[in-house]
Amino acid sequence: MKRIRVKQNQIALVFKNDQYQRFLKEGVHWMKWGEPVKRFAGNQAYELDETLLDIKNDLELMKVVDIIQIQSNQVGLFYRNGFLQDYTARGIYLLVHGKTRTEVLIQDLNSTKDISEIVNDNLYINLRGLTNSYHLESFQKGLLIQNGKFVRELEAGNYTFWEGSQKLEVLKTDIRLNQLELSGQELLTKDKASLRINFNLEYQVKDVRVALMENQDFQRQLYTYGQLALREFVGSLNLDELLENKSKVGEYVLQHLKTKSSTLGVTVHTAGIKDIILTGDVKDIMNQVLIAEKKAQANVIMRREETAMTRSLLNTAKMMEDNTTLMKLKEMEFIEKVAEKVGQIQLNSGGKLLDQMTQMLIK
Repeated sequence: MKRIRVKQNQIALVFKNDQYQRFLKEGVHWMKWGEPVKRFAGNQAYELDETLLDIKNDLELMKVVDIIQIQSNQVGLFYRNGFLQDYTARGIYLLVHGKTRTEVLIQDLNSTKDISEIVNDNLYINLRGLTNSYHLESFQKGLLIQNGKFVRELEAGNYTFWEGSQKLEVLKTDIRLNQLELSGQELLTKDKASLRINFNLEYQVKDVRVALMENQDFQRQLYTYGQLALREFVGSLNLDELLENKSKVGEYVLQHLKTKSSTLGVTVHTAGIKDIILTGDVKDIMNQVLIAEKKAQANVIMRREETAMTRSLLNTAKMMEDNTTLMKLKEMEFIEKVAEKVGQIQLNSGGKLLDQMTQMLIK
């Protein structure tokens, strides 16, 4: 005989010839030789060999233990007092009831359920090999994809998923108002003038699933649609028409992109030309035209002023012809202006002063 002590919060399983016989509760027990004993503490999970599954037939034992079988692509989470304490992978486990009952939650590793709330920070470090975590900013939306198939949309926040045998990924995109620059577009007008245009689009992703799942690169496709619309409209105008109707270019491109952008899952809000850059030869020709136009405008103004001045002189002459006094006043004004530029004047005593000055200026 041998003496066996089973401590508090423990049980012991008795075997004979590798076959389960009975179990022992807390206390002191006398055992026969040849009956090996295995002790198990409460609230701990012990992996069992499949040969020990016949212990399920002991109904009394089943009152103080749980047999937990976890399949492949599953994980067992052990909770005590509402907190996650441990986890186990595939296998068969014996869990002895303790003073505090341990709850077991079996999870499917292929599930797409967010487990952020059921995994605490301490255990998460040990679960990194079984989980994947993702973060979406407040200005982002995402798509949960399992084995290449869409599962659901994800809003901003933190997400943790089990990593099973199936491939799981999260696609993200920015849902804010975005700018798309079409810079340095080399274009030809209807009259074969070569120029470069810098064009700008403002767009926003409205349907995340269409944008990310039904298009390989929705931004590049939007760029191409905008480029084609811009080329089409510019090619239908002469250079002068284009320069006079720059605002209509944006209106045309915006209208053209309304239907196209819906297939990309985006909405285009504004479109417009930032710059029109003329190439070397065209720029020189336009400068020459501008200079010629300004010279012509200056000549017209000069001719208009000369005509007005001549008309004024003619009117003055008519008035002086009919008025001797006005004529004398005009002569005096003229002599005064000339005298301002003369250094010395000599006059003789004969004749009137004004007549002598007049005769001198007439000669």
